[in-house]
Amino acid sequence: MRSPTARHLPSLARGLCLAQLALLPALTGSCRRETPAPRPMPTAAVAEAGLERAARTPDAAPAAAPLPTWTRPSGIVDLPGGAGPAGLPTSPLDAIPPDQLGRPTARPTESLGLTGPSLDPEILSLMGQVDPERMLADVAHLAAYPSRHAAGADSAALRAWLLDAFEQAGAGGPAQLLTEIEPFELRLAGKRSEQGNVIATLSGIGFSKRMIYLVAHQDSRAEDPKDAAAEAPGADDDASGLALLLELARVMSRRQWDGTLRFLATAAEEQGLEGARRHAAAAETAGLPILAVIGADIVGGSLDAAGGTNAGQLRVFSEGPENAESRQLARYAVFVAQRYRAATGLELVLVPEPDREGREGDHLAFSAAGFPALRLIEAAEDPGRQHNARDTVDRIDPDYLARVTRLGLALAASLALAPPAPTAPPRLEPDAGGLVASWAPVEDPAVAGYWLAWRAEGEPSWREVVWVGSGATRYVLADLAADAGVRVAVASSSDLGHASRFGPEASR
Repeated sequence: MRSPTARHLPSLARGLCLAQLALLPALTGSCRRETPAPRPMPTAAVAEAGLERAARTPDAAPAAAPLPTWTRPSGIVDLPGGAGPAGLPTSPLDAIPPDQLGRPTARPTESLGLTGPSLDPEILSLMGQVDPERMLADVAHLAAYPSRHAAGADSAALRAWLLDAFEQAGAGGPAQLLTEIEPFELRLAGKRSEQGNVIATLSGIGFSKRMIYLVAHQDSRAEDPKDAAAEAPGADDDASGLALLLELARVMSRRQWDGTLRFLATAAEEQGLEGARRHAAAAETAGLPILAVIGADIVGGSLDAAGGTNAGQLRVFSEGPENAESRQLARYAVFVAQRYRAATGLELVLVPEPDREGREGDHLAFSAAGFPALRLIEAAEDPGRQHNARDTVDRIDPDYLARVTRLGLALAASLALAPPAPTAPPRLEPDAGGLVASWAPVEDPAVAGYWLAWRAEGEPSWREVVWVGSGATRYVLADLAADAGVRVAVASSSDLGHASRFGPEASR
């Protein structure tokens, strides 16, 4: 549903209204109107691609094929204290060429979250409802536009379709999905162009106010960024990310969350991150409590330029330095991915760079505004099929895209359900048996225990994350000398394993 208040306010003021709606869910009932009749959608090209798409109706949930039943994957280990899968050991990075990593220093951590609370069975169930064929249909529809250039002839129709798609995603669910267009003007190739970020918000119901953003970009481009007429289907860049947003909106609207989830489809990313920059600036001005920004940009392919396949890994980029909040968020994402790896089949590889060399994404607009942000991107990237007519739907691997979406769901859900994080770094003191870490307890009834993570000074990834247990606020890092040169951080956890972000690091 759309917010009429926000629809008629100027851009920044409307952003403030949205913030209030997100932070005060009890008041949103007075800011609603009925969903309008759906706009026409260019489905012919989807049919030509051999894909069938169920018709969307405004007053019922999307009439898609029945969602697949969650099947317990092989290799899942039941942890003590309840049913639920543990993480699995990581695999080497041999499958990712060093030039695709950004730098060859990226490496996996070898022991993350292998013991601890069981995983939340409801999150696992929601992950099982991600439908790869439905997502492939979304990508095919989006790639059917000859170009999604920000100044192209179809940009207004694209925004209208996305708005309807988000409205239908939230139809019939217990959580109300507020949809909106955030307009702005842009001069492209000397001409004035109407732009608009498409926003869908699931307001949180928890006492602790926080917002988790999931971001992908609407537009595509050809080799010449100013050429609005050149063919640029943009199936992987970034129709795949838009399909991820739509699928998560469908699945995550089926329950309520403590934190607010916001799905943001940005405009004019290919023209200098314009939509993301404007939204991030408005969010900074409004003081929105954004806990994390998860960018999904080029996440649908498992084939590289040489024809090789890597469907088992995903990369994460973030702004530095190594102790920056965005880099800490990336470490947290690797930890959550490891915990849920048996359910996703993906290893998340931390690359200690803001983005690939010479490239940038919307996440950097948010980190520049002071918000923790990261970018998820496929491991087997093929740059030769970007920003040209070759970025077509036939190169999309729907099963891989679904795995990435499940990982994104686990990450967003963990952030939206976790108790508060520690606000102070742990205290580190030498001991005969090693290095002792101690910390003040987090005063929240949802806290059932703590995770402790450590890494060597200068290393990008955690060496180890250990479950300290319920009630404990002290842990001995055995065999570490007082001057070992390590960094240590602590996260709180609920009894269902919802881990908070890690608090500030201590170093010694």
